[in-house]
Amino acid sequence: MTITDQLTLQRTTHRISIDPAVDTLNDVLTRLDAIPGLQASRDAATGLVTLRANTGHQFDFAGRLDQQPASSSITGTAAPTVGGQYTGTSNTNWTITAIDSGTIGGATPLRLEVRDTVTGNLLDTIDVGAGYTAGQLVALPEGVRLQLATGTLNSGDSWTIAPVANPDTARLLPALGIGGFFADTADGGVRVADGIRVQPARLALSRTGLAGDQSNLARLLQLRDEPIGSFGGASFEEHLASLIGMVGSEVRAATIEQEHLDNLQVHLSEQRAAVSGVDVNEEMLRLLQFQQAFQSAARFVSSVNESMEELFAMIR
Repeated sequence: MTITDQLTLQRTTHRISIDPAVDTLNDVLTRLDAIPGLQASRDAATGLVTLRANTGHQFDFAGRLDQQPASSSITGTAAPTVGGQYTGTSNTNWTITAIDSGTIGGATPLRLEVRDTVTGNLLDTIDVGAGYTAGQLVALPEGVRLQLATGTLNSGDSWTIAPVANPDTARLLPALGIGGFFADTADGGVRVADGIRVQPARLALSRTGLAGDQSNLARLLQLRDEPIGSFGGASFEEHLASLIGMVGSEVRAATIEQEHLDNLQVHLSEQRAAVSGVDVNEEMLRLLQFQQAFQSAARFVSSVNESMEELFAMIR
């Protein structure tokens, strides 16, 4: 985490170690709260974690370089300042050691060795004596810059710097839901997080803090084409295209199946109607026929009955 004093623009990076097998959330927050210029707390009722910079300070997780060395052992009077933009792919530590004694920008060589602190491998050798002007930026490996003020260095003087490529190796921020780009919606979808949508300036597009620097945005855009192991080596864009194609194929298959079922329903309805269907007009005609036949039979029976009565009357 980088803390910047907004008055002096002095920037300092602080590192905390996290062991997920041992440390609790309160342990992590206690360490964050101990960083000068920062307050870290957790609401016991809601579980909400809050990180807040003190007045006159701001914090970020952009992995910027410390302006001052992480630690130093200098007996001379020269003050080193670190700048530039680290372009390496892994977090590291470098030790810079003076192998000569002399004055910054003096007439004699004043060589500095840059070594990997862990392995001791020599990364670069620079001369800040003859030919160097005090205050001039000198290039170190992978985009880092070093500046030395007027003064002296003695042989053996050294300091360390810690270039950062990934500021959150413990994946703490996504675990706590801090600084996320997206938020859930009520219907199970995703949307741009309110903190970014309402205040786009909160999006850390810069790693150096300099005006016009969009190096973090460039790194973010590179993720679009970065192979992802969980996607079978495909990039985000390739995986999205595959996902869209798969969903489209499934929708097309479902549409064809629905059309087939609709056609089958119509066919079965026609078959049922052919076997047991009733024509209302035809049935009404048949009812009229039955009614007329019944009326004719009734008249016949009535006529027969009248005839029999007359016949019986004559016999009497």
